[in-house]
Amino acid sequence: MIAGAIATLIDDAQQLQSALDVLAARPEIELGQFTGEARRIPLTIDSLDRRDVESVTKWLQDRPEVAFVDIVFVHLEDDKSCTLQGNVSANAPHELQE
Repeated sequence: MIAGAIATLIDDAQQLQSALDVLAARPEIELGQFTGEARRIPLTIDSLDRRDVESVTKWLQDRPEVAFVDIVFVHLEDDKSCTLQGNVSANAPHELQE
């Protein structure tokens, strides 16, 4: 599951680099491009499931250097539910069989 988010950092230039380091240290988070003076940091949360995305989002919200977290996109489909090849099962029409 992938979620796109914008983390708005507090207005404290002295804490900006340490805040970015803390966010970048999480393996589920990939920071997007931003200017050096930006307070709004685009990021991607790449997790196994919805609970993991919620956990990372809660962790972001609890960070003292983060003022707001806006989730702007969530990709709900997992790799197991969709494939390019296979036949549709009569018993479970929503599942593809190989």
